[in-house]
Amino acid sequence: MVLKILVALATSHKAHQEDVSQHIAKCDARRLYEAGEGSSQGAVEEAVVLEILSKRSIPQTKLTLSSYKHIYGHEYTKVKGEIFLILHTIFCQAINFLRLTVIF
Repeated sequence: MVLKILVALATSHKAHQEDVSQHIAKCDARRLYEAGEGSSQGAVEEAVVLEILSKRSIPQTKLTLSSYKHIYGHEYTKVKGEIFLILHTIFCQAINFLRLTVIF
């Protein structure tokens, strides 16, 4: 699973536009919630998270994470649940990287 995540992020087809959409951010925040703590399955649907991390531009992903915090009252990296420690660590590191990335 770790290899799958790393390959997905390394071979991603990120959008490179600077424009961001509030609508997409809110929809993606909802999808992250439903794929994680709002899931009836009790496990994170990594395909949804990978899709958002690998296909959205960095500014769009940052807006999504900000929208998630605004809507659900906590950051996505604070989600608790039955997540494998390594998977959770990789997601958190990728999200932290996206939050800290400065676009040149």
